[in-house]
Amino acid sequence: VITVTAGNGKAEIKWDAFAGATNYIVYYYLDGKYTKLGTTTATSFTATGLTNGTKYGFLVQAYVNGAWSKFTADDIKYATPTV
Repeated sequence: VITVTAGNGKAEIKWDAFAGATNYIVYYYLDGKYTKLGTTTATSFTATGLTNGTKYGFLVQAYVNGAWSKFTADDIKYATPTV
């Protein structure tokens, strides 16, 4: 489960740990493109430098047993940063 809390030019993304995951990649989805925000071993990530008033989709992939997890459009969680 992914939750996103938007703030002023940023979004805090949190998720439940994936069993066996050793790493995570966090992306945002905007205008039909996925952009990698970063990697982490934690179960949270703060995206900064976002444009207030723009609706972003956020996605997390887990690295488990030598492969990145698969995802669908249903896995994307949306939020709109505001002042």
